[in-house]
Amino acid sequence: MTQPLKETKDIFSQLADTVEEMKKIQTNLIHQTQAVKKARNSGTEVKNSGKRAYESHQQFNAKLAKFAGLLSGCKRSLNIIAEKKAAKGKSVASIQPPPSQSEMIDSLDTTLPTWPTLRPIPLCGSLPFTSKDQLTIGQEVAARVDSDWILSVITRTRLKDNKCWVADILRAPSEQDKCHLIAKEEIIPLPRWEPRSDFSRAFFSEGDKVLALYPRTTCFYEATVHRPPSKANHKYLLFFKDDSTPTRTYEVPIKYVLNAINVV
Repeated sequence: MTQPLKETKDIFSQLADTVEEMKKIQTNLIHQTQAVKKARNSGTEVKNSGKRAYESHQQFNAKLAKFAGLLSGCKRSLNIIAEKKAAKGKSVASIQPPPSQSEMIDSLDTTLPTWPTLRPIPLCGSLPFTSKDQLTIGQEVAARVDSDWILSVITRTRLKDNKCWVADILRAPSEQDKCHLIAKEEIIPLPRWEPRSDFSRAFFSEGDKVLALYPRTTCFYEATVHRPPSKANHKYLLFFKDDSTPTRTYEVPIKYVLNAINVV
């Protein structure tokens, strides 16, 4: 079985499991919401019922974000399989040159769904990934390969020793076996949600040190926040460390600005 096909089968399996988990959480949420309404109508204490309903709502949205990541990984693997099949069916004369790296970078999706509340959830803007959260196949991350932080995608996970296989997000169909097995500590997941503009705690502040994707590349470098995003502009304005022009600022989407606390 080819690597892309195996990845796709693994992703479909995780998608199915996630859907079942979401169904269970949704059922619990309906019951808990009904319990809150019943308690309010009878004038009894609603604190515990409301708390359980809120927790189920958070769990459901977290699973929804996981589902979106898995679906993205599935699409990526299916596209690779389709490209391979298309290449086999073409004559040498009809094969088109592959897109350039800059064209591939421009085609990457930089948008994120907006988190609708002011309640904190991991990977909403600057809010960090927690040790309890699991990395999933298809999830986009910054991975430290040798000494560089590379925009990557998780292709497989190995729970027994908390490691993952990652691949450069721009890998070509002919480079499917060029994956790297690295520890979870060498991985920083990308945000899954964009915070509301009034959710200040989910944004990095002016002067904060971050790890950010340098424009027109797939490499992350240390940077300093010059200006956080606003309603008018949903991008950070950053100074990159060791840039050839220290006073130059760069606009970087929220999706590609990460917590640099563990970067050495």
